[in-house]
Formats: sequence, structure tokens, C-alpha cells
Amino acid sequence: MMAPELRFIALFLLFAATAYGLQRPSAAGDPLQAIGGLVARVLGEKYVSQIVYEVIQPDPSTGRDIFEIDYEETAKKPVLRGNNGVALASALNFYLKYDCDCSISWGRGGSGDQLNLPQPLPRPGFLKMVSPVKYRYYLNVCTVSYSMAWWNFTRWEREIDWMAMNGLNLILSFTGQEYVWQKFYLSLGINETDIEAMFSGPAFLTWQRMGNLRRWGGPLDDGWIQSQATLQKKIMARIREFGMINVLPGFAGHVPAELKNLYPNAHFTRNNGWSGFNSTYSDDYLLQPNDPLFLRLGIQYYQMLIDEFGTDNIYNCDTYNEMNPISTDLTYLADVNKAIFQTMSSVDVDAIFLMQGWLFHSDFWSNERIEAFLSGVPDDKMIILDLNSEQTPLWNKTQSYFGKPFVWCLLHNYGGTRGIYGNLTTIATAPLEALRAPGSTMVGVGITPEAIEHNPVVYDLMGEMSWRSEPVTDLPSWVSAYGVRRYNAPYLLPELKATWLNLLYGAYQFHWSGDIRSMVEKAPGFFNVLLFRSECHEHHGCVVLPVEWGTIWRLRAICSATAVRPGRLWAPDVGESLCRHARYVQRYVRQICPGESGRIGTVGPD
Repeated sequence: MMAPELRFIALFLLFAATAYGLQRPSAAGDPLQAIGGLVARVLGEKYVSQIVYEVIQPDPSTGRDIFEIDYEETAKKPVLRGNNGVALASALNFYLKYDCDCSISWGRGGSGDQLNLPQPLPRPGFLKMVSPVKYRYYLNVCTVSYSMAWWNFTRWEREIDWMAMNGLNLILSFTGQEYVWQKFYLSLGINETDIEAMFSGPAFLTWQRMGNLRRWGGPLDDGWIQSQATLQKKIMARIREFGMINVLPGFAGHVPAELKNLYPNAHFTRNNGWSGFNSTYSDDYLLQPNDPLFLRLGIQYYQMLIDEFGTDNIYNCDTYNEMNPISTDLTYLADVNKAIFQTMSSVDVDAIFLMQGWLFHSDFWSNERIEAFLSGVPDDKMIILDLNSEQTPLWNKTQSYFGKPFVWCLLHNYGGTRGIYGNLTTIATAPLEALRAPGSTMVGVGITPEAIEHNPVVYDLMGEMSWRSEPVTDLPSWVSAYGVRRYNAPYLLPELKATWLNLLYGAYQFHWSGDIRSMVEKAPGFFNVLLFRSECHEHHGCVVLPVEWGTIWRLRAICSATAVRPGRLWAPDVGESLCRHARYVQRYVRQICPGESGRIGTVGPD
């Protein structure tokens, strides 16, 4: 039970938050403005008027997002219809892929795109897609450090366009939060020097925010903190323009050590080291959520957060990332999670608590303890990210998280590694199997890699699963079509298709048990890394990646054609990466298998 005086404080602060407009809603932007801006940025201004855009109602039977692709006979223009900016952007992406043989992907300065658009724009066949799920989530708390730490708004703008075109509508928005934390800590009486000792550097903020690290790579410059808050407002505004939802950082209880001196009677605990870091950089303090001070400080934090950025009513909290609670008592576990939610809902009555399910992979979490922990929050007020569903799902081991809504997530990448791998069959089938499982509480699909800008075919397919109501049963045809539209090299069609089929049955049919690293990330030993096996790692396990002679030979053909016809392979970064990949393999194989040198040949210029 909450003490009477704390109930009074919570009610007073809730009234104050409402009275002063701290819970200001986030109005979605104009879908037509959103899609027009996207087309101008991605395709070019001249294409904006070559397409007809229409806003329609959500699907009447499910209330889900919907898009249609059609043709206007009078104007002789393709027509894109959708119920919001994301739906319209997804319609554009499907039109580009399946009617124009084009491809949008990661690549510096748009170099990953293949946009050799036919003129005039081709007449599409009619297509109607209704998303099978309410939420399509994007980002991992680690992505913002591994991939995004140094992004400006131009790069963010490009990524938000990619999100919209892949149907994503629930976005982790973590940029700029240090500005709020700094104001919050200063308001508590913590001096600037002690706050500086808390903040880690930009590339390590992920683990400082989750209570694993402090001060590593820091301190942060005040100008940088301010600039990130300004950047966050631009990011959130663009996300809202498309009708997406921003997920903001919640109050998890990780605090500077100096707070213990200011509140000596409060219950603080320390984590017991993290990932080998000593006490100078780890052993962070956690204000126990069932301590009355947690509610008081948490309310103050949420007020500042919402006053600065507004709110879309969903907050991410991960109190126990790669650390365990101090007690196994079931009542304690329920009370802890209840307190975390109660704090956010005291300021935002519409608050929804979004939590990564990563912690439940620890041996600490038996099903009994998971159920008790989750019981502290109403079912309709919580969303669990089943963070790596494609490899080690937990939804099917926890009775769909004991009734809590969950999101089926593709994690795929650990630690920002750059290997060529994935399992396209799992991506094409498993999300829908989870959705249709008896008793399933699945409400969404998610893309949650620890780092991005790699293996674009994996994310191209996963983006389609935001909209597909049936599995992709003919993956060879899908992958072959992907290769055609990605490279725009019709004179290489047989080689492209054969190469991608080899990749499908090898690297992209791979059931990995850990991360897979490219050659440049591994210890010397190219043969072991690329052709047969990598060394075993005590944390990430052993991995196996077959590379067939046929794939090498076909890479040689593609690269040779690229060298002869510069510019014909539309995506130069992709062509170069394929060539580099094949050259490394063949150069080393010639060293260890001299008898094969004639069979392998030469792949492009060295």
C-alpha cells in the first residue's frame, strides 16, 4: 500500500501536470505532407507530382493500418492510398519494389539505393495490404550507441524515411535525454562535477542509461548535451508527422552515487560489477523501486521529460538489464514492477510501460518469478519486446508472457558485428506462426538489432512482414527478385539469381548460436573464419558459415562485369562489397589450395 502522504503527493502532482499542460498530446501530422516530403527526398522533387496520393480510413474490420496501390486512368498516374503517413510510405516502397524493380537500402549518401526508375512511371497492378498487427517496433537500446551516436538530422531524416517505407510505427526515441537527466539531477542538488562523473561518452550512453556503466568515455560537453536535445525535438516531430509513436526513456531508478548522501535513509543498492568493468566505472547505484523516494523522484523526472519533449504515452524502462533483483521473493518482484509503472502513470494517466524481455534470459528468472514480476502491471498497460524471437523466443515458454501483450522481434545483430548471415526462412514464417498460436497475446513485430547498416536483405524481408498476412512460401523466387531489383543488371540475371540462391541456402539459411563476425573483426585465420568455421567464444558460442565454390565463381562473374562496365551495377557500394568479399576468399584459397587456383580464377582488380 502507498502511504497516505505519498498518495496525496501523487494526486497533487498529477493535478499539477494536467493543469500546466505537461501531458500535452502528440498530434499526428498531415499524411499528404509526410508522403510528399518523403518522395521529394528519396526520389526527387519532380516525382512528387507524378503520383496520386489519397488518405483513406483504417481497415474497417480490424482497425489496422491499410494501404492500396492503384492506377488513375484519367491522369495516367499510379495511385497510393493509406490511412496515415506510414501506410502511404509503405505503399510507395511496395510500388518501387514490385512495379519498378527498384530498391531502397542503407548506404552512405544513398549509395545503397537502386532507383533507375522507368519513365513514364509504370502502371501498377492493384494491391491492398492490411497490417496483421497494431505495432511495428524499431530499434534496440544498444543501436543508439553502436550505430547512431554521431548522427545529425540529415542522417536521422533518411532513417525515418526508411522506417516509414518499411511500415514501422513504434520508434524508440532516446536521443537527447541527457539534457533532461542533467536538469533533473541539478534540481535534486547534485553538483555539475558529480553529474559529469555519471555520464559516459556518446558511444557508451546505452549502458550508462541502463545502470551498467558510468563515466566511461565521458564526460559530456554541455554544448553537445544541448544540441542533442534540439536534435531529439526534430526527430520526434518528423516521427509524429508520419503518424508514428515515439517511445521515451522512463525512470528505472539508476542514479548517481551522490544521491545516496542527499537521501541517507532511502534504500539504495549497487550492482555487482558488469562485464569486467571495475568499481570506478561500474557498481552503479539503484534506488529501489519499492522505496517511497522512487515515486517522488520519478514523478519529478517524468514531469521534466514531458515538459521538454511532449509525450506519445509509451515509456521504456529496463531496470534489470544484465543484472538481477536483490530478492527472489515473489511479492517483492511484483511490487517492484508495480512501482515502476505507478510512477509513470502518476504523471501520464495513459502511460504504457514498454520493457525489453532480454532480462528474462538470465537463469534468475524462473517462470514463477517472471509471472510475479509482470503481475504488478495491468495487462493493457504493458508491452514486452520478445527481443530475439527469431533465435531464442521466450513468448512460447512463458504462456505469452502470462497474458501481457508482446512484440515478436528480430534481433539478428549482436555487438555491431559485420558478418553475412541470417535466417530468411524464419523471418518469412515465424512471426505469423507466433501471431496465430493458441492463446497468443502478440500485438506487433519488431526490428531490434544492436547495430544496423548490414545484411540489407534481412531487413528488407522483415519490413515486408509488417504487412504480410501470409508467410513468404517461395523464398527462392523472392530472393531472386530481390537480387534483380537491388543491382539493376539485366545482363547478369542468371548469375545474380544463382548467386542469391547460393546465399539463401548458405549464409541466409543459417541457424546461428551467437554473433558472426567478418574477417576484419576476427583474429587472423581467414580460412577458418570465412570458409568453414570461426573459433568458439566463451560468450557467443561457435558459428559455422559454408561458402560454396559456386558462390565464389558467380561473385567473380558479377565483379568482372562490373569492372568491364563501370556504372552499370547501379549500387556501387554493393558491387564493391561483393567483389571485396570474393577477392578475400579466393586470394586465401589460392594460398592454401594451389591446385584450385585455375578453377577459382580472378575476381576483379586487386
